[in-house]
Amino acid sequence: MNHPDPVELSLVVPFFNEERLLADTLDEIWRFLSEQCGSFQLILADDGSTDRSGEIATGFAATHACCTVVSTVTNRGKGLALTMGLEAATLPVAGYTDADLEIPLRFLAAALKRLHDCPDLDVCIGSKMISPQPPIREIHRRAGSLVYNGLVRWLLHSPVRDHQCGLKLFRRRVKDAVLPQMRETGWAWDTEFLLIVRQQGFSIEEIPVELYKRRPSTVPFFRVVMLLLLKIREFRKRGLVLPR
Repeated sequence: MNHPDPVELSLVVPFFNEERLLADTLDEIWRFLSEQCGSFQLILADDGSTDRSGEIATGFAATHACCTVVSTVTNRGKGLALTMGLEAATLPVAGYTDADLEIPLRFLAAALKRLHDCPDLDVCIGSKMISPQPPIREIHRRAGSLVYNGLVRWLLHSPVRDHQCGLKLFRRRVKDAVLPQMRETGWAWDTEFLLIVRQQGFSIEEIPVELYKRRPSTVPFFRVVMLLLLKIREFRKRGLVLPR
């Protein structure tokens, strides 16, 4: 990217029991931030890991001045970890990416560039639904994602194609306006965030992303899908239905 006025970014990386890959991905993320950003914060959000992940993150932060760790005592949900991490973010652009880097960092660079080049754009998010990449996820995961996103678009009138993609960047003004309205602590956090973003009049742009599977998914797929589907009804009751 290397713009004359490079982006200042607070990046949150939520994780839970990622001891096998965390050290390597943190090194990769740190190199990326050092090369792409004028200044940055790396905020590691530990969702109550029970393996060595917390120790790895704390050790990394101890030797990297712009890195901090926030954590819950027990596993409370990815959404709470994201809220805690974003509450600690202070730079003009904030966002998050998953610790497994299933979405390669070149797509984070693309999102940063869109925000840099488009001052009126508030939020830039990754989308698997508009990607030209041939599907690499199992058919039941693709089907579940299509059904969920289709229902959110139909019942809540969201214009977004992919609500749950683990790559999102936004201006600090968005974070400051939306976080106080958030209630979710689990998997539906991403959808709630985007619904409130649009309800408050902020703009969203989706960019295509590709996946690189570094390991089998650790997400309990069927349980998560059922929880997400139930959340659609809850969001309707709360009035998170967007105008058509």
